[in-house]
Amino acid sequence: MKLIAIVGTNAKLSFNRKLLTYMKHHFSDKAEIELCEVSNLPIFCEDAPEVPEAITQIAKQIDDADGVIIGAPEYNHAVPAALKSLLEWLSWSVHPFTKKPIMVVGVSLGNMGTVNSQSNLEHILNSPGINAYVLPGNQFLLGHAHDAFDAQENLRDAKTASWLDQCFGNFVEYINAINFSAARNDDESVDVSTGSTQIDPNIFKAMRDHTTIEDEEKTDTDTGASNPDENLHD
Repeated sequence: MKLIAIVGTNAKLSFNRKLLTYMKHHFSDKAEIELCEVSNLPIFCEDAPEVPEAITQIAKQIDDADGVIIGAPEYNHAVPAALKSLLEWLSWSVHPFTKKPIMVVGVSLGNMGTVNSQSNLEHILNSPGINAYVLPGNQFLLGHAHDAFDAQENLRDAKTASWLDQCFGNFVEYINAINFSAARNDDESVDVSTGSTQIDPNIFKAMRDHTTIEDEEKTDTDTGASNPDENLHD
């Protein structure tokens, strides 16, 4: 299985890049994960005569992948501008995210992880022109980034690592289920009122069946106001 992991920030020092690098090595027996950077990309502009070559290369990487992991920090309760710009390019005249399985992860310095930016990102990925299939029910929100990794850049906390293992395992099954469904035309139905294609609901049931009460207790359910640190860089 081949996956693309998008580092959703143009910062040189990024804990989200560190998390994706950890995932690349930690899950190497399950998937080939290639990191994709958003630094040095042109800002999206509808006046552009054509899609820049750097963007078309990323679009091809996504096209060729079985799925995409996006790791992004939280800037002012939303995703960074560099990532938003890439997503705008990839919903303009090229559309590599259409029906592509996506896993969203995030790391921040504050208590709540990236709960706001993940919600923002999932909303973007569901928009017309992108139409991605975002993995449901498996949020990985890592806070206190400075203390999250050891000297070898592995996750320190065993429960956190175990939750990431489960989320990633569910993502692999999600990809396989979508690919299986796509291979069977009778598993897809068209909404005649909107013309949109809907995934077989059994796929989402399979994902829900993997979430137990114990797993839910591992997630951060706090939805209060953000810690001031969370508006800092990742």
